[in-house]
Amino acid sequence: DSGETDGEPALTLAQVASITVARNELAQWAYTRFFVDTVVGCFVRIGIGFDADKKPIYRLAQIVDIVDYHKPYYIESVLTKRAIQCLHGKARRVFTMDVASNHAVTE
Repeated sequence: DSGETDGEPALTLAQVASITVARNELAQWAYTRFFVDTVVGCFVRIGIGFDADKKPIYRLAQIVDIVDYHKPYYIESVLTKRAIQCLHGKARRVFTMDVASNHAVTE
């Protein structure tokens, strides 16, 4: 196995970590001019729930778009209606930015 997917080389953990955005960055940048151009293509750690031991479960997803959310919500102390459309495997789903993790990516 060459470590390639769809003809492209697989990214290392360090490479993914260098292009991962945290919840506090999403909140800080949500209304800047560079927000969309900066975060689309980056990775984000998404909290998807808890396991049987009540430990949080995260999935790494790639941000593919910024979309309008149907109602306002808070991320950190910022009120927004923006949400991130993410790709995890072949699944594409919209998440509110408040479910993004502030913690570093781990294996």
